[in-house]
Amino acid sequence: MESFPRKCSDGGKVFVEDIGNTLEKSDLIRLDSPRPNEAITSPLTIRGTARGYWFFEASFPIRLVDEKGEVL
Repeated sequence: MESFPRKCSDGGKVFVEDIGNTLEKSDLIRLDSPRPNEAITSPLTIRGTARGYWFFEASFPIRLVDEKGEVL
């Protein structure tokens, strides 16, 4: 199925891609790249836009984790 997050169905079951909290934060943060579940390489470049007062001069905290939730 064409949707965001991605969905597919098989035998009456529907499977939905886990995209974390992307939708609930979409009014504050719009991430252009990398997209949820996209493979990344080094050096990592993050592109997007953010609004609000929780960051300073285009600098804000991020945390990079692996598929198990371990901080890299």
